Amino acid sequence: MATKLRLAKPPEVDLKKELLAREIGRILRDRQMTQTEASYLIREQPSQLSLITNGRLRGFSLDRLVKYLARLGCDVEVRIAPRKGGRAGAGKVSVQVR
Repeated sequence: MATKLRLAKPPEVDLKKELLAREIGRILRDRQMTQTEASYLIREQPSQLSLITNGRLRGFSLDRLVKYLARLGCDVEVRIAPRKGGRAGAGKVSVQVR
């Protein structure tokens, strides 16, 4: 029997998902797109987009939200760098919206 490894999700991941979801909502408002129009672009059901724009992000991974942003025409950059100062311990996760 195979066991699935479950890693604890850092609390900052939820904050990052919120930032990405807000950016998706901003793009829709700025472009004056309906959820139906946007759902065609991101290849997802309008009901799923509604969940995102209303902040109901359970079930949406960071990866999935990043893919949606890319499909909406955003350049998305993921950067991996060594910790500053060579300190031990966990690194940090950050999201910047320009």
